[in-house]
Amino acid sequence: ADGGDSDATGDGEGRRSKRAVLYDFIPAHPEDPATLFALLAGQSVPGVVRKQEPPAPGDGELLTRGQTRLAESCLDEWALEHYPRQLALWGPEQNHCRDFVTRFLEFARGDGTTTLIFGE
Repeated sequence: ADGGDSDATGDGEGRRSKRAVLYDFIPAHPEDPATLFALLAGQSVPGVVRKQEPPAPGDGELLTRGQTRLAESCLDEWALEHYPRQLALWGPEQNHCRDFVTRFLEFARGDGTTTLIFGE
């Protein structure tokens, strides 16, 4: 996978590094019972976008893979700084992990050099 700007790679020759990254969107406090009750009642809760190394193939379920020519720093800015932070499972303010994937893919659409892996 191709991620990051050429300056971020440190190779000095304008080449991009190749690596896969995983982005996902989860409740900020997933183990708090209040989070569960709020979501089941149709309320929103604070959410957080995580960026991490993807698991090894076969370790965990990955839902979507995509590729883009956007620099990883551009993807990070959109996902980590601009994506809405309220998570709701349904209703007019619906915003959960699958909404994140859909919007992220719309943003990242390109002609194919950064592998994007989304987890659930």
